[in-house]
Amino acid sequence: MEVNSQCKFALTALEDMDLGNEEDSSRFWYSMQAFLSAVANISKLLWGSTEEIGRRRLVLRRTLEVSDHSPLRSRVFRNHFDHFDERLETWFQDWTRRGLRGGSDTYVGDIDDLEIGELALRNFDTKTKTLTFRGEKLPLAPLIEAVLELEERAVTAVRDFLLTNAVPVSEDED
Repeated sequence: MEVNSQCKFALTALEDMDLGNEEDSSRFWYSMQAFLSAVANISKLLWGSTEEIGRRRLVLRRTLEVSDHSPLRSRVFRNHFDHFDERLETWFQDWTRRGLRGGSDTYVGDIDDLEIGELALRNFDTKTKTLTFRGEKLPLAPLIEAVLELEERAVTAVRDFLLTNAVPVSEDED
């Protein structure tokens, strides 16, 4: 089942991020983007891209015990990363219009050390394990927990499906 594959991709990206050792900034942000993309793919599989598709996927969400309030539903942060060019343009317009100086992008560390607020683009707070984009925060812990739980339920669902839909093989067949 693709949901299970995307859960595995998200967890692999998380391992690659190594939330305890963010010294390789390029690797960290590459993995963060991969994590957000995998989680967005899970969201698309469970809710689709339209309301009609979302209604059709209700059976899948019920089977996998995923509520509409799941942190897996939102694609906001993936969109920030996928449409970074647009976000950067808006940020730069705000920055120049307000005559601001300074800024930060792809900072990994204690966000309290930064005193620039919305001038910070993509940053990760190692203390709280929170991703920030222009002041908008995404705590990773609830998202990680949701992926772990979903992966377990997806494995069970696939196993149950295969067991109940197995086609018997005759001994006469080669």
